[in-house]
Amino acid sequence: MRILLVKLLLPTVTVAILYEPFLGVLFFMTIAFVRLEVLTWGMVDARFALITSVLTLVSWILHSRDPKQRGDRIPGQFWWYLMVVFGMTMSTIYAEASVEASWTAAQKFWKYGIFMFLMIQMINNEKRLRMVQEVLFWGVNFLVLWGFDQHFRGNERLERVGGGDLADSSALAAMLLLVFPMIVYRSYHPERWVRWTGLVMAPFYLIVLTFTQSRSGFLGAMAALAIIFARAKNKMRYVVAAIPLAILLSAVMPSSFWDRMETIYHDKEHEQQGETRERSADQRLKVWAVVWAVFLDHPVLGVGRGNFGLIHHEYAAPIWYGKIDDELYADLFLRYRVAHNIFLDIMASNGLLTFIPWCLLMLSVPWSMSRTRKVLGTSPMDQYWRFQTYAFEIGILGYLITGGFQDLAEVEAFYWVVLLSGITRNVLLRRARESVREESVALVLHQAPAAPRASVPGIIVPAGQTAPNRWHI
Repeated sequence: MRILLVKLLLPTVTVAILYEPFLGVLFFMTIAFVRLEVLTWGMVDARFALITSVLTLVSWILHSRDPKQRGDRIPGQFWWYLMVVFGMTMSTIYAEASVEASWTAAQKFWKYGIFMFLMIQMINNEKRLRMVQEVLFWGVNFLVLWGFDQHFRGNERLERVGGGDLADSSALAAMLLLVFPMIVYRSYHPERWVRWTGLVMAPFYLIVLTFTQSRSGFLGAMAALAIIFARAKNKMRYVVAAIPLAILLSAVMPSSFWDRMETIYHDKEHEQQGETRERSADQRLKVWAVVWAVFLDHPVLGVGRGNFGLIHHEYAAPIWYGKIDDELYADLFLRYRVAHNIFLDIMASNGLLTFIPWCLLMLSVPWSMSRTRKVLGTSPMDQYWRFQTYAFEIGILGYLITGGFQDLAEVEAFYWVVLLSGITRNVLLRRARESVREESVALVLHQAPAAPRASVPGIIVPAGQTAPNRWHI
């Protein structure tokens, strides 16, 4: 029955997208979290994401003359993103080991860019922006509920919950952190049901984050919660809410969570044996030393995305072979072939030509949000949007802190949120301009009528009429 429903869904959605391309944007975002292939145990391999993206693009081209499907302006985040993709393409041309592997990894960013362009064109008013927010909210809620189900079915660390870019438990934790501040700040929305859904779901995000046992996610969560508390006007409300939340977390948190958190500093087993070489941070430092050596040899273009794992052993051997035991060496440089750092990953894979615009892309978010807050008023909805601008900043910071210990540069939904910060600025600026225009029109329509002009001496004016202008005499 489930497979039949999915098969019937595709033609229905096809017709709907061809009628209204914006539905394609919403559906594509939905299936990024609610993967229909997973719901059918892999029995239906219909390439839902590919079909949806192609349909959305075709539908938008067919409706491109419709003003409802055209954005006002392209946000700066998109231009920085194109520079990032350009840098990755240049890295691919000069890939160190395999052009094919580099292009396979880099072409995903071109696909991301096409969908982001469609987002810019069709998320062009406040209503549509709110609909996208709800899709993100309920889509990640699905991951949260799925995480609960998987955890109690034996998937203790929630591996492959979400699939695709979110297959790793740390990637899932980063996604939860990216959206979590938006959930917290739903409490400022004027509508009661929006506020309550946020208040109900926010604790579950933190619970599932503990289920992932992601140490980098734990650090990101601590930073995000600290900033949320620091920005709060009524801090006592957060303190009161934290008490039952702490009790709930202590009741459901697996004991293995704290065991893994301890390895941020040291490994318990080897400490009992009088050894300290298994420090988790120390392991990262060993890997980062190799990544840094690769970057120093290829500072401008890097080695090409997807090439680090093909050449890093050439750098690891002279740096660490024989200096650490063979088991640890194999664990760090033979079994795993990743940089364990989003920043170093981009630097080594794509060089400064990509890394600099990527950093500017990240910095463009707080810049846009600070300027957006200047045009917001004091209405309840403006208050909601003000805190949502904070949510973009905090969520992206939490994601990047998690990415400081993981390779998270290729998660598509992350770039959606970065771009949405710029789209939010455009939408709110447009709303502010329209509000000023409406006030100006209302002022003209409701201004007092002009007083009748005084009669001009020497001119007889018929009864009931005003004197003519003296310049017309």
